Amino acid sequence: MKNLRIVTFVLFSLLLNACSPDSKEVTPLSQDEQNLELGADATKGSTNNNTIDHEHGLAWAAFISAKILYNTNNTSERSFFNTNYGSQSYVSFDDLVGSSAQHLGFKNKFIDMLTDYIGGTGYSGSIGCPGDEDDTPGQPVVDGGDITVQGKVQLFLQFLLDDNCTELYFPVGMSLSGKTEVTAVAHPFAYDLSVNNGWRRFNDLGCENTEAVSVNDQYISPGGNENIIVGRLRKSYGVIQCTYPEYSNIDFTLFLDGPY
Repeated sequence: MKNLRIVTFVLFSLLLNACSPDSKEVTPLSQDEQNLELGADATKGSTNNNTIDHEHGLAWAAFISAKILYNTNNTSERSFFNTNYGSQSYVSFDDLVGSSAQHLGFKNKFIDMLTDYIGGTGYSGSIGCPGDEDDTPGQPVVDGGDITVQGKVQLFLQFLLDDNCTELYFPVGMSLSGKTEVTAVAHPFAYDLSVNNGWRRFNDLGCENTEAVSVNDQYISPGGNENIIVGRLRKSYGVIQCTYPEYSNIDFTLFLDGPY
């Protein structure tokens, strides 16, 4: 009888412990949560946490920026770039789309357009101009698994703002008066670092259109195309470490460095 009481007491204690408020069930992260946590604690510039190809992501940063600035209806954004980037210069992408954005209109338009492109709705032409983007960098590719469009947008922005030191470079400055042309290109990562495929945005019989172009020094000078936007990485060895050891042979400041 005594042994039975002991067994009963032990079983009762175990039952109380299982029902205790301190006993928590561990719920595994969903695939969405795992993907959105990628790179949260990684060092900037580490390729281990990148879910997007460097050149592909930089091309889209430049391509969408060019689309915003080509549109003459975006007078505030165009004026901002004319004033601040009228000569050869560059800007941190964080100052355009990140937490320290200097122009909220540009930031909001960029995120809206990125969302449309990732969602597959950014390519539709306007009335009377059904094929206004014949050439693009291809749909933004995010290796994030089966997640929502908003989740992919978050990963893409994380790639540009958190995982890397991203900047836009304007080798001949920005002169956005009237209906003009704008060319977007990513810094090359291939063997030939002096040229890369880009996308020229221009007026095609009253319609906005794009065409694939080869961008190098000859594309710009002498007296060549203006308003070139280069998406590139910035190596930094200060408080924020962006060393990119895998690109030790690349000086990202030399592509289209002029003078023009």
